[in-house]
Amino acid sequence: MDFLAKVMVFWPLAVFAMPVLLAIGLLWLRTKFPELTAFNKAVGDIAELRSKVGIFEVELKELRNDIESEPTRAQVLAQLADAIARLSRVEGGIEGVNRQLQAQGQWIQALALPDSRR
Repeated sequence: MDFLAKVMVFWPLAVFAMPVLLAIGLLWLRTKFPELTAFNKAVGDIAELRSKVGIFEVELKELRNDIESEPTRAQVLAQLADAIARLSRVEGGIEGVNRQLQAQGQWIQALALPDSRR
């Protein structure tokens, strides 16, 4: 068979098969890439995350500077005053619990012991 005879035999198959293969290929490619709206949303999310990362980097830099520098006298006094205030609140709570325990002890003694033993 010469070349022209082969083209005449395979031409109808090629004319039918090529559009089908191209459509299948395009549908496959469409599944491999996101749609434009999803892509734009992802770009917006990435920009928002980058801005948040920038804020966190600034805060981290400030924290590093605070850690590396020695505290001033005012900072030490402020931290000491905060610790004293917390300690006084704890002591106040302990005193309250102690008063409750004493009151319970008095009630128990009053209920458990008859009048002659008091």
